[in-house]
Amino acid sequence: MAQYTSPFTWLFFLIGSVLLLASGCKEIPETIIPPPIPCEYELDPVNLPDTCTPLPHPRSIFGFYERDAPYNFASPCFNPNNSSELVIRYVDLINVSGSTSAMWKIDICTGEKVLLLEGPYFNHSWSIKEWLTFSSGHNIWKMKDDGDSLIQLTNLQDRYPTWFPDGERIAFQRMASSTRNSQIHIMNSSGVLLDSIDLPEGVGIWHPSTGIISPDGAKIVLWHDDGVEYGFGVWDFASSTFQDLLLGKFEEVGVIAGLGWSPDNKTIYWSSWHGVFSIDIATKEITTIIEGCTSRSFAFLSISPDGKRLATAAGVDTVFQGTGLAIDTLYRASELWIMDTDGTNIEQVPLLD
Repeated sequence: MAQYTSPFTWLFFLIGSVLLLASGCKEIPETIIPPPIPCEYELDPVNLPDTCTPLPHPRSIFGFYERDAPYNFASPCFNPNNSSELVIRYVDLINVSGSTSAMWKIDICTGEKVLLLEGPYFNHSWSIKEWLTFSSGHNIWKMKDDGDSLIQLTNLQDRYPTWFPDGERIAFQRMASSTRNSQIHIMNSSGVLLDSIDLPEGVGIWHPSTGIISPDGAKIVLWHDDGVEYGFGVWDFASSTFQDLLLGKFEEVGVIAGLGWSPDNKTIYWSSWHGVFSIDIATKEITTIIEGCTSRSFAFLSISPDGKRLATAAGVDTVFQGTGLAIDTLYRASELWIMDTDGTNIEQVPLLD
């Protein structure tokens, strides 16, 4: 028996086919991604000299000239949420009553500079949750990155705080402990101690340049000094193991004064009076980014969250003739340099304009 098909069925089929064809021919508008907003503030390019007298420096073991520069810009630290923003520690070395430090926030795209903190303090670390932590008076403090809500976290002679990437925990050194050079302490963002980790002999957070935690939160960079050689390596929190990455004679390694991770956790950058370098963690292959010499050295370092830029405090020979300084005397001036992580496109951030 033949199956009956209603004419309305054919009509609906015809209309649906026409609509389907029409939709297939319809032009889909192209999604236009707006270009990035250009920086309004132009930084000063840095042109490195063609020649530079090789090391060693005619300086002390700690890397200071007989006369320091009148101002020192140390510890550049990028905002983990913004590659155009960083904080620095500014020190006035002219002040006869002692060095007066201050924390400044700088936007290298707009040129805006904001004073966040005045008074003696040491290293600082910036969390993804918009908090800054630092040590002052041998204790650890935190404040919002707009300068508000200053809170003391510890009172047991603690220093060298550094945020975990989650913004919930802080690693630090407890000076009052007899094992301060062989332990890492971890507290939450409210100052409650969570853990104390025993380290191998000669390994620890002994300087604000160390204690830098990897972007995945799995490892931390620590100094290693076995009494003969010194350098740095990484401690793995999960396996409780330490891996040496750089270890050598002091005169060969120099003062390691800045460390930073690449966002992919594969590379560590560091600075010293010998220059700026990077090391591949898997192969231990070292790359020289900028060589140091008698007229320039480097201290402190930070990697932008997008992994494209590197900030460092560059010590450059300069003749100052300002108030309180000997005329025509050579000083080691501290300048804030920003560059690509391969050492190209070096720019100076003007701080005293």
